[in-house]
Amino acid sequence: MAGKMAFKNAGPGGGKPLHLVLLNQFYPPDRSPTARYLRDLAEAMASRGHTVEVYCSRALYRAGGGDRADSGVRVRRFWAPNGRGLSSKALGYAAYYAQAGAALAQGPAPDLILALSSPPFLGLLARLFGKRHAHWVMDAYPQALFASGAVRRGGLASRLLSALARSQYRGAAGVITLGPDMARRLRPELGRPALVRPLWLPSDLPPAPPEAAVRAVRRAWGAAAGRRVLLYAGNLGRGHRYGEFVDAMRAQGGGGPRWVFMGDGVGFNALRRIRAAEPGLPLRMEGPCFGADYAARLAAADAHLVSLQEGWQGLIVPSKLQASLASAKPVIFVGPADCEPARWIAASGAGWVVPPGDGQGLIRALAAPKAERLSRGRRGRVWALGHFGAPASLKRMALDLEGFSSAGPSAAHGGRQRP
Repeated sequence: MAGKMAFKNAGPGGGKPLHLVLLNQFYPPDRSPTARYLRDLAEAMASRGHTVEVYCSRALYRAGGGDRADSGVRVRRFWAPNGRGLSSKALGYAAYYAQAGAALAQGPAPDLILALSSPPFLGLLARLFGKRHAHWVMDAYPQALFASGAVRRGGLASRLLSALARSQYRGAAGVITLGPDMARRLRPELGRPALVRPLWLPSDLPPAPPEAAVRAVRRAWGAAAGRRVLLYAGNLGRGHRYGEFVDAMRAQGGGGPRWVFMGDGVGFNALRRIRAAEPGLPLRMEGPCFGADYAARLAAADAHLVSLQEGWQGLIVPSKLQASLASAKPVIFVGPADCEPARWIAASGAGWVVPPGDGQGLIRALAAPKAERLSRGRRGRVWALGHFGAPASLKRMALDLEGFSSAGPSAAHGGRQRP
């Protein structure tokens, strides 16, 4: 509970406590990134003396452990359908919109409603029912739908979705984005600058695991002494690349590194089909894990893998990068150079940026000697602690929300934060 310890009784600049409502489908015990980061922020605001309510769904995107009972946050959970198909997802969106809207309509308007991005266009509810509303953009919609091919750009549906996006931001006291590229991509819908607040190091990431636990993980992965292990940990969705990794597996064969993909997403389905067709690939696949097991797996890898598809710059910002840097492991990023992960890796010296399709560049990064890997990993950890520390990041976010609650529609915009 880093947020609670850091800001106890800080108060909103001496003003009265605020009533805040935070909207997002997911909240712990769900273990999705948006759920975990929202909990950090909710607890930080509660520790400052504010009344904080979270409206979330009972559905679990990623099941996990129990929530903290002493957080000081009021959590209201709405009914959600079972299943993860498209029909269940659409029904879940509709159910959340309806129930959250009804809850907001029943009581007095809070001082501020903060809307996240799940479901998409959640800011419309905030605008409809809140005298003040703000947005914390985790994924940029509808641009992500255009990039994935789910909606054709320029068609009637795309024009309608773009109009909805513009409408949800209208009159907002503030909009928070995860990086400068996301702020730039959203500028046409906002018509003004957005705040840039990168995500922080996970507050629930356990300390460095014991060496015995790390060795046990490597044995389970079939990594003999001296064999390198490359780890992709997290979602492998439509906005992420994996083709270069598969090509490198094929090129280096069974005598090369051990490749471990741990997580979920549509890309995992494709990798399973590839593994079934090519059983000789040195590929291991695991589901998501958390807590001490997660920390041990991060530490067991010799290098971490991160990727981004071209055209997705600023639409998503992979949150896995912060955990990788904190683990003092070097990062190999495959994707365009003009995006947040690439810039952060270059600025920190924490790893390598490999352009899309550059198989030889990836092979060179994989062949880096141990001393260089260790050096880059240490530099990445130092840089991450300085730029993504949870206490400082949460305090900035808390001050943002307190400012949004009293600022005019555009007065809270324009602030930028390194990196």
